[in-house]
Amino acid sequence: MTQIKDLEIVKTSAENGDYFVMQSPVTGETYKITKADLFAGLSTGTGSTNHVGAYSDDGDTNGVFYYLGRQLNTAPWVNPYNNGVTITASGVESGSLAQLTDRSGSDFWTPSANGSFVMFHLDTGKLKCNYYSVKSRANSAGYYPRNWKLEASVNGSEWFYLHNHVNDTSLNGVNQWASFPIETTIAASYFRLTTTGVNSDNYYHLCLGEVEFYGTFTPN
Repeated sequence: MTQIKDLEIVKTSAENGDYFVMQSPVTGETYKITKADLFAGLSTGTGSTNHVGAYSDDGDTNGVFYYLGRQLNTAPWVNPYNNGVTITASGVESGSLAQLTDRSGSDFWTPSANGSFVMFHLDTGKLKCNYYSVKSRANSAGYYPRNWKLEASVNGSEWFYLHNHVNDTSLNGVNQWASFPIETTIAASYFRLTTTGVNSDNYYHLCLGEVEFYGTFTPN
């Protein structure tokens, strides 16, 4: 059997999806693990800080909801709704809250009322957010968000501002992502998107297909 130590080195840096091949010096058994999973495993633990993968592309698998859906990178992915993430809303006119984190094309919207919101609670830790993404509905054109704000909270009652959108035309098509950088020094457990004006069809429905957050996650 060829020993790993005898293999020629042809690459000196690794991407998150690249594999490390490892070998036990005692048994000679080999196994492989991705760079992302290796560093997640090294940083996971009570009170430890895990740099959830940084935003790279719209709809990537680096966000905190995907990370929680994989049980901190320890299990196959499942929808983290009510299994790591609790979602509430001012109201649900169509679709379901679970669709906001299901990683598939979906159609969710609130009733038409200014101040309509969806709120996400990270049940197992806090996130210092540095990027977030929203996705338009998968099957219905129009009613794209134009005026809304993103807020965060440590305790669910006192909120601080993260990002404000005024006549934002980033979303203009079906099943389309839009992503935004965030600057904050505070790690929060609650994140809330709230309408502050009308959507592209002059109604107050908050219409979404998916939401994701990125940043530094600290488990409870």
